[in-house]
Amino acid sequence: MLLGTAEAMEQRGSEELALALLQYLASRFPDTESGRIAASRAESIVIAHGARGGETELKVWGATYGIWLGWATPAALDAYDESAYGAGLLLGGPTGFLLGRALANSRPVSLGQARAITWGGTWGAIQGGVVAGMAGIDSDEGVVARMLLVSVLGVAGGLAAAQQDVSPGTATSAMLGSLWGVWFGGAISVLAELEDEAAWTMVALTGNAGLALGAAIGSRVPLSRPRARMISMGGLLGTVGGAGLALIVGAEDEKGVFGMALFGSSLGLGLATAATSDYGTDEGSLRPRAGEALLNRHGGEWFVATPLPSPAVGVAAHGPRVGERRVSWRVPLLSARF
Repeated sequence: MLLGTAEAMEQRGSEELALALLQYLASRFPDTESGRIAASRAESIVIAHGARGGETELKVWGATYGIWLGWATPAALDAYDESAYGAGLLLGGPTGFLLGRALANSRPVSLGQARAITWGGTWGAIQGGVVAGMAGIDSDEGVVARMLLVSVLGVAGGLAAAQQDVSPGTATSAMLGSLWGVWFGGAISVLAELEDEAAWTMVALTGNAGLALGAAIGSRVPLSRPRARMISMGGLLGTVGGAGLALIVGAEDEKGVFGMALFGSSLGLGLATAATSDYGTDEGSLRPRAGEALLNRHGGEWFVATPLPSPAVGVAAHGPRVGERRVSWRVPLLSARF
């Protein structure tokens, strides 16, 4: 019955519910034929989700990017007519959404491939602003024009990268690496007392170096998205902790604050990398550990899982319907096997 319900859910497009039910069935009845079929089917859903999974991100980002283009295009052309901005905002969002949907429907797009495209456009816009700073451009339209141009080039580069099999971990590692590169470049510029074009050049170099390093690490190490995010979170906590410690001890100038924050970043990233060495690969990270309760102990290990409610038939012991049979739902909180 459970297996048939899961198959019906999958046919209706409710893959997440079907996957949860299949994983519950496989973990609760592993020695039965239905349990083995459920385990195999759950594995197939996970693999298929990894091969696709990027459609929603392309659609959402396409709409957002279209809105930005609708504003940036007249701004780059130094348009004074408010109707130009109105038309751009009105047409940009729907057009971007339709283009993102068309791209997603043209072929299966994994989450890693989608992230390569979307971050290519976003990173291109950031780099366009950095290029304007390196060139010493002060006008708003000049800055926006370069952000617009480099952003389009970034989307083209992301589309080229997405022709290959990009894992979600690699895409996330590249994205976070580029952001950390920007932070390190800005902090080093403050410590080295770089100004104007020299500071922007430092940010450009470290940002792109972080992008390349993150992509290289993600492609050579079985790095999962959860692990990449946890490493980045460790770096963020270290950064904030270092800055807070500098303020507590009374750092005399901004160089002291930035120096402590930079040291905290390095320490946090290193400690988080070591602490998450057992997070596994992308394929493993897509498969949540199956357990019938919120807190489980199976195979000598404790882990948290999503509890699956189950119906139970009982007899009302009190109230106006005493003695009547009724159906209730149970949500298990603890399951332990020794």
